[in-house]
Amino acid sequence: MGEVPYIVKSLIYYRTELRDAILSKLHGQQREWYQNQIIEEDELRKQVVCTGIVDRLGEINFGIRTTNIDPLPPKEEQNVGELHDLLLISAKKLCSMGKTIDVFWSGGLDSTATLLCLLQYGDEYQIHVKMSEGSIEEYPWFYKEYVTKLPHEINRKMNIRSMISKNDITVFANEADTLYSCGAINETDDWDFYEKIRFGWTWRRYRNYEGYCHDVVDIGNCQSLFIDYDVQRWFITKHLRGELMRERLDQGTPNYLQGKMELRDLISYYTGDKEYAYNKDKVVSLKHGQADAFHGTKHIWGVCDDGTLVRSSDDIKPEEFLTYE
Repeated sequence: MGEVPYIVKSLIYYRTELRDAILSKLHGQQREWYQNQIIEEDELRKQVVCTGIVDRLGEINFGIRTTNIDPLPPKEEQNVGELHDLLLISAKKLCSMGKTIDVFWSGGLDSTATLLCLLQYGDEYQIHVKMSEGSIEEYPWFYKEYVTKLPHEINRKMNIRSMISKNDITVFANEADTLYSCGAINETDDWDFYEKIRFGWTWRRYRNYEGYCHDVVDIGNCQSLFIDYDVQRWFITKHLRGELMRERLDQGTPNYLQGKMELRDLISYYTGDKEYAYNKDKVVSLKHGQADAFHGTKHIWGVCDDGTLVRSSDDIKPEEFLTYE
């Protein structure tokens, strides 16, 4: 019998469990080589918040074939304008796609600002809200005044990831934390920002698909206002100018309340709710939406650039994923 054929795959996101499964199938020099790749990757992972590393510049890999689909702007200052305006442009682009948009609203600053921007161009026929019971607790006034007037669905089973649709545009706002929390306070440090959004981007970008319930992902439906190229350029420019306030939860609430001021201003502008806008503290919203968010076994180990999924139940074939370039 001949060799069993395999399909070459390129990952836009992967968990470390996939690395372990690949390693378990290797022997001899190949196993030693890949073990060294994992050691090198783990050294880098200590400096960025992520699972498996995808280099957005495409210059480095750690033995696994990867593809970046969100272009990374260069590390240089640009004339960038106001973040509010850029988020509106991003929202207009999404609404112009003419598809139903599922906004995953947590009740926090990032998703509230996202929903408000989208509502400037979409209506109740296009904008649908998906949420947990904890979302209401985070921002009850907004739920009453805005969300109840839109089509919305409340997940009461602590499994909000199961609500991701196969056909609708899915909008999270996870990247806002990446772009804000990696900023500099009084200095510009490459590792403090640019290298983190280069190597640590995909974890928040795709982590919710670890609970995806369909057979394949339409990558074009995986959206966020914060992945927009010009929005990223705004953050890079602000960082290089030393103007980006970094979230430092270890310094206590006052520091956090000084951060994300652009989003706070945006929420205040549209809602008039200054109490929430300027006093909203940090909540790890995923904890009230997904019971196994930070523990437990994930059944999705990877997402490929063609939307196919790597599942924990798959027969992992190392040759499908490994690259020696």
